[in-house]
Amino acid sequence: MGNHVMRVWTAKILTSDGEGYIDLVRRTGLQDHAETAGHLRSWVLSRRLDAGYTEIKTVSLWESREAIEAFAGYDIERSVSYPGEEMYLIESSPWAAHFDIAFDSQSEMSD
Repeated sequence: MGNHVMRVWTAKILTSDGEGYIDLVRRTGLQDHAETAGHLRSWVLSRRLDAGYTEIKTVSLWESREAIEAFAGYDIERSVSYPGEEMYLIESSPWAAHFDIAFDSQSEMSD
Protein backbone atom coordinates (compact mmCIF):
# COMPACT_ATOMS: atom_id res chain seq x y z
CA MET A 1 0.00 0.00 0.00
CA GLY A 2 3.02 2.26 -0.24
CA ASN A 3 3.25 5.27 2.02
CA HIS A 4 -0.46 5.72 2.66
CA VAL A 5 -1.29 7.52 5.90
CA MET A 6 -4.40 7.47 8.08
CA ARG A 7 -5.37 10.67 9.91
CA VAL A 8 -7.53 10.39 13.04
CA TRP A 9 -9.17 13.20 15.02
CA THR A 10 -11.38 12.78 18.10
CA ALA A 11 -14.17 14.83 19.69
CA LYS A 12 -17.08 14.44 22.09
CA ILE A 13 -20.62 15.70 21.49
CA LEU A 14 -24.04 15.28 23.04
CA THR A 15 -25.66 12.14 21.65
CA SER A 16 -28.74 14.21 20.82
CA ASP A 17 -26.59 16.38 18.51
CA GLY A 18 -25.19 13.43 16.56
CA GLU A 19 -27.19 13.79 13.35
CA GLY A 20 -26.64 17.55 13.10
CA TYR A 21 -22.94 17.35 13.86
CA ILE A 22 -22.26 14.52 11.43
CA ASP A 23 -24.11 16.47 8.73
CA LEU A 24 -21.90 19.50 9.46
CA VAL A 25 -18.75 17.35 9.21
CA ARG A 26 -19.97 15.87 5.93
CA ARG A 27 -20.58 19.35 4.44
CA THR A 28 -17.30 20.87 5.67
CA GLY A 29 -14.37 18.61 6.55
CA LEU A 30 -15.32 15.60 4.45
CA GLN A 31 -16.07 17.87 1.49
CA ASP A 32 -12.64 19.48 1.90
CA HIS A 33 -11.08 16.00 2.08
CA ALA A 34 -12.76 15.00 -1.18
CA GLU A 35 -11.57 18.16 -2.93
CA THR A 36 -7.92 17.65 -1.89
CA ALA A 37 -5.56 15.80 -4.24
CA GLY A 38 -4.23 12.65 -2.62
CA HIS A 39 -7.31 11.98 -0.47
CA LEU A 40 -8.46 8.38 -0.78
CA ARG A 41 -11.36 7.88 1.63
CA SER A 42 -12.97 9.21 4.84
CA TRP A 43 -15.13 7.85 7.65
CA VAL A 44 -16.96 9.34 10.60
CA LEU A 45 -17.10 6.88 13.49
CA SER A 46 -19.35 7.29 16.51
CA ARG A 47 -19.46 5.53 19.85
CA ARG A 48 -22.07 6.17 22.51
CA LEU A 49 -20.66 6.93 25.93
CA ASP A 50 -22.35 7.23 29.31
CA ALA A 51 -24.41 10.24 30.40
CA GLY A 52 -25.71 11.19 26.95
CA TYR A 53 -22.38 11.75 25.22
CA THR A 54 -21.00 10.34 21.98
CA GLU A 55 -17.37 10.07 20.93
CA ILE A 56 -16.73 10.99 17.30
CA LYS A 57 -13.65 10.03 15.31
CA THR A 58 -13.02 11.46 11.88
CA VAL A 59 -10.73 9.08 10.02
CA SER A 60 -9.27 9.78 6.60
CA LEU A 61 -6.92 7.87 4.33
CA TRP A 62 -4.34 9.75 2.27
CA GLU A 63 -1.74 8.88 -0.35
CA SER A 64 1.01 10.65 1.63
CA ARG A 65 1.82 13.13 4.38
CA GLU A 66 2.25 15.73 1.63
CA ALA A 67 -1.38 15.19 0.62
CA ILE A 68 -2.42 15.73 4.25
CA GLU A 69 -0.39 18.94 4.28
CA ALA A 70 -2.38 20.16 1.26
CA PHE A 71 -5.53 19.69 3.38
CA ALA A 72 -4.36 20.63 6.89
CA GLY A 73 -1.51 23.05 6.28
CA TYR A 74 2.16 22.89 7.18
CA ASP A 75 1.62 21.55 10.72
CA ILE A 76 -0.37 18.43 9.88
CA GLU A 77 -0.57 17.49 13.57
CA ARG A 78 -2.96 20.39 14.23
CA SER A 79 -6.67 19.71 13.84
CA VAL A 80 -8.70 21.60 11.25
CA SER A 81 -11.73 23.50 12.57
CA TYR A 82 -14.84 24.77 10.81
CA PRO A 83 -17.42 27.45 11.62
CA GLY A 84 -20.40 26.03 13.47
CA GLU A 85 -18.52 23.21 15.22
CA GLU A 86 -18.35 25.13 18.49
CA MET A 87 -22.09 24.73 19.01
CA TYR A 88 -21.72 20.93 19.01
CA LEU A 89 -18.34 20.13 20.54
CA ILE A 90 -18.16 19.29 24.24
CA GLU A 91 -14.50 18.29 23.90
CA SER A 92 -12.20 18.21 20.89
CA SER A 93 -8.57 17.43 20.39
CA PRO A 94 -6.44 20.25 19.01
CA TRP A 95 -4.32 17.51 17.43
CA ALA A 96 -4.80 14.84 14.81
CA ALA A 97 -2.89 11.55 14.97
CA HIS A 98 -1.28 10.05 11.89
CA PHE A 99 -0.60 6.39 11.28
CA ASP A 100 1.41 4.81 8.50
CA ILE A 101 -0.43 1.86 6.98
CA ALA A 102 1.80 -1.08 7.87
CA PHE A 103 -0.50 -3.80 6.54
CA ASP A 104 -3.75 -3.77 4.57
CA SER A 105 -5.64 -7.06 4.33
CA GLN A 106 -7.57 -5.73 1.33
CA SER A 107 -4.36 -5.23 -0.66
CA GLU A 108 -2.90 -8.51 0.52
CA MET A 109 -6.01 -10.46 -0.53
CA SER A 110 -6.08 -8.93 -4.01
CA ASP A 111 -2.45 -9.74 -4.87
